[in-house]
Amino acid sequence: MMSSSIDGGGLEFRGMDATLKIDRSGFAIYREGVQGGENPVLSEHSFRDGTISHMENFFECIKTRNEPTAPIETGVAAARAGHLGNLAYHHGGQSTWPPKT
Repeated sequence: MMSSSIDGGGLEFRGMDATLKIDRSGFAIYREGVQGGENPVLSEHSFRDGTISHMENFFECIKTRNEPTAPIETGVAAARAGHLGNLAYHHGGQSTWPPKT
């Protein structure tokens, strides 16, 4: 969740071999079992807050009627995985998509 201030906010994806942390300032990949200075194994920092670029693109698209860099369909698709995981959690660990009718 991007609104939390815990651990700098942002998103964290945990896998078997590594963890990916993403926030407005950039991203970092942390490998499991790596000690000391080699952690994170890869990182990159943004040169400015991503919200500014996002809003500039939005206002430019209002003026020009061009397609935005991040159309609504992309946002819906990105959010779907988290929603399906939440549904599965609340329904005994199982969920199907699309739902059976």
